[in-house]
Amino acid sequence: MYSFLHQKFITNLKKSLTKITGASILLAISGGQDSLCILKLFLDLYNQYKFQLGVINIDHSWRYDSTKNTYHIINILSNSKIPVYIYKISCTDISELKSRILRYQILLKTASTYNYTIIVTAHSLSDQVETCLYNLLKGTSNDGLNSLRWKRQLNSKIQVLRPILNFTRYEIAWFCKFFSLPYWSDISNYNYETQRNRIRQELIPYLQLYFNSKIETNLCRFLDNNHKDCEYLKQNT
Repeated sequence: MYSFLHQKFITNLKKSLTKITGASILLAISGGQDSLCILKLFLDLYNQYKFQLGVINIDHSWRYDSTKNTYHIINILSNSKIPVYIYKISCTDISELKSRILRYQILLKTASTYNYTIIVTAHSLSDQVETCLYNLLKGTSNDGLNSLRWKRQLNSKIQVLRPILNFTRYEIAWFCKFFSLPYWSDISNYNYETQRNRIRQELIPYLQLYFNSKIETNLCRFLDNNHKDCEYLKQNT
């Protein structure tokens, strides 16, 4: 059974990739709502577009239940013939920035070793807005506001693709509920000592309630326009 998000997803892939059929894709998932949403979308379209699909999970060992989370992902994919790559990072005292760098090094090395040309992440529209506000509060440049784009070339052979970047958190929650997806609830998302969590749980709802209910859509439109302006300036200077 296809939903309106399946069609939206197919449209996104056609806009982002020159060739969909037979695309070699390494899908990075964590087990949360966004991850299981994009996993089901790829699995539902797997036979139609003949994807060369692999799944990768990186456990940062930050949560007490992270190992159970990994086993949960393995169980979900146990009946499929899709290759699954599991990594566990035992060093837990590194910063979020260093952790992100290490994560992308693992993704790039795995994609290169097993001949994947596209690394797919499950970043959504809400993630893009959170990142924009987070970087803005740090005093970033105009170009720094656009750190989450639809695709980015990592090297001559491998690119990162974010095909659900226009999916809202409400759409993804509906999708998971409608198809009864067994997503893993990450309790660390409710740790308010983390700035990103405060932006997600407090700042954005406050802006939606008291300033503009469509703040996420409007900010994404701003980011698209800002990206075009930045690219224009780069090309002309």
